[in-house]
Amino acid sequence: MLQNKKHMKADRLNYNRLEQEISSYQERLVHDDGSVSFHKIENLYFMTENTWSVDVIGSIANFRDQRDKYNRSNRNIRFEFNNPWVNLEDHTKSG
Repeated sequence: MLQNKKHMKADRLNYNRLEQEISSYQERLVHDDGSVSFHKIENLYFMTENTWSVDVIGSIANFRDQRDKYNRSNRNIRFEFNNPWVNLEDHTKSG
């Protein structure tokens, strides 16, 4: 089924938003005085990998406590979806 240009533009916009969201993360920093600041980290790891290493995720300050408590032998989290939005396949391209 062919999509009209309006739907294709909306799909492209949604794809771009999802791509921006998953290609970076906010690192939360809690300072000695109790204040909190955020720092945006650009990283394509979460967008390009279907298997995430617990150790890579644990290197992010926000997840260090969870990594330290993780006691399973499998050190990878796998994502196996057959969905263009989840896999970030650019389904708006023709071909």
